[in-house]
Amino acid sequence: MAEVFNLKYQLNEEAIVEITEYLDDLLKKYKIQSKNKTVFMLESMLLDIRAHYIDTIDVSVSMRKRLGRNTLRVTYAGEEFNPITTDEAGPQTQILLANMGLVPSWSYKEHINEITLAIPRNHLRDDSYLLIALISSVIAGLIGPHLPQAFTSFVSEYILCKLSDIFLSFLSVFAGILIFFSILSGICGMESTSDLSKKGRYMLSRTLFSGLLGAVIGGTLFIPFFRFTYGAADVNNGMEDIYRMILDIIPSDPVTPFMEGNMLQISLIAVILGGIMILLDNRVSQVRELVLQSNTIMISTVEFICRLLPIYIFADLTKLFWDNGLDIILITWKPLTMCIAINLLYTLYKLARVSLKYKIDIGALFKKVFPSFIIGLTTASSMAAYGTSLDINESKLGIDHGYSAFATALKNQLHSTNGILSFIIVIYFFTQYSGTTINPAWFVSVWIVVFLINPAIPPVSGGVLVCMGIIMDQFGIPASCLGMAATLIMIFDFISTGSKVVLVHMDEIEEADHLGLLNKKILSE
Repeated sequence: MAEVFNLKYQLNEEAIVEITEYLDDLLKKYKIQSKNKTVFMLESMLLDIRAHYIDTIDVSVSMRKRLGRNTLRVTYAGEEFNPITTDEAGPQTQILLANMGLVPSWSYKEHINEITLAIPRNHLRDDSYLLIALISSVIAGLIGPHLPQAFTSFVSEYILCKLSDIFLSFLSVFAGILIFFSILSGICGMESTSDLSKKGRYMLSRTLFSGLLGAVIGGTLFIPFFRFTYGAADVNNGMEDIYRMILDIIPSDPVTPFMEGNMLQISLIAVILGGIMILLDNRVSQVRELVLQSNTIMISTVEFICRLLPIYIFADLTKLFWDNGLDIILITWKPLTMCIAINLLYTLYKLARVSLKYKIDIGALFKKVFPSFIIGLTTASSMAAYGTSLDINESKLGIDHGYSAFATALKNQLHSTNGILSFIIVIYFFTQYSGTTINPAWFVSVWIVVFLINPAIPPVSGGVLVCMGIIMDQFGIPASCLGMAATLIMIFDFISTGSKVVLVHMDEIEEADHLGLLNKKILSE
């Protein structure tokens, strides 16, 4: 931890001017995008502190850099006084907002008041690193065939593969825990059982219905694009497996879901515990605060791990190009083109819908969500974009912080319309490719199974491959196609995750508006 500066003053109007001007110049030098907001919050707090105390007090204003993130700290001795408490934000929401760098956090110990404010990182700089990694992997993939085979094999197996595995291992360790605390803390931020029922029921029903509707409509429209072999089906209609999937949502114990990374079971546990904590209300207030603080720790942990994203992107994509070359694109041109087209058209439709509904330029709207989109596109991980998505929801889209924390965590897991469409395209393609015999009931089975299994996919890069083997076996696709299918579905995963992140933003705008939780002034800025 490095101290950037430490200013000490007797707090008066002249000192406040000098402190804020110094901070403004420093943040301008660092090109911090949240400069104006940070300076305004600091000035407002210092003015409130100055007005509260009758006598002039000493105040210390410092900035520290910890794990690559700047944190502003204000300390002052005296009686307990919190200048950032508002009627609109209770303790739970204060913790959530403080974690995003949107409001400060306050504490009082041994007659010392302390305020800390995490200054948000510049997304533009982080996105540049991701784009550099993406371009570098393309260049490495192009020159790979011209390098000695022994060299590329060694680098791929012992360097690129290991870097990719290390990143995914770190992310997977915390993904389930983060999902658990994200959902639980979002529920804890709600004020009552009726509030939970209204918000949760509307969001869940809307999300799941759109996924099922997308499976039926998309699955029907895709049929003419493929040639199928009709007759007596080689496989059953999957009803027994569907029944088993529904039962498997219920965990057998509270530990196994976290060990196996079963996101559906983890989500169910979090929802049940959150509902009980809402019912108990003030009797578990300290536990609720602990949950919210734990969520803060987990978000910060995953955010720190995701600073390795550029390295992972370069390693994973370079290995993909070296292992498969450009031939994979030629063989799979139809499903690849369809996947890109359907995700692009669906995303443009949702952007245009929100743009027209709220009278905001579609280009400006996409610019607001671009930071989370590029993370999802280049990492195939909605979890990697989670913190950025929360920040955008609250600071750029005007979505209520409590609803954003609750909905974003669940939607990262349950929003599946474009993922469902991508899976259906892959199944149709390999059914045609392998010549598997089907009957009309087979299509209905595909739509239902894909709809049910999609929410079980971990929201991290490569998570989509977890269900690929199950689906291929379910629908009689030969095991010899697994390697090609895995490669194709990994490419699809990047495309559909980037699209999914934008779609979740658009859905949350409309849902928040329906629930009266949307600040349209922030959205239109």
